[in-house]
Amino acid sequence: MDVKLITCLRATGMPLDQIKQYFDLVIQGEDTVPERYQIMLKQQQKTLDEINELQNHLTTINYKVAHYADLLINHQPDSFEPSNIQAAEKSTEK
Repeated sequence: MDVKLITCLRATGMPLDQIKQYFDLVIQGEDTVPERYQIMLKQQQKTLDEINELQNHLTTINYKVAHYADLLINHQPDSFEPSNIQAAEKSTEK
């Protein structure tokens, strides 16, 4: 068995029973290549979807990091803090 492949598949969320199924197919031989290909193709797509989702999360986090860096550099209050929003609304009411 390929420990590196098992570790990779587990890290990308493949359940142990599917990993076992994959290796059972490997043991069965060349006739199972199309089935093994489909298993890997499905895991590849799942992993690409997860990477895309993580990239979207990272974009949001990067925005917040840049926002806070700007506040720290320019010594400004955080306009997203509820107390600052309320104060700004009150000053525009007058």
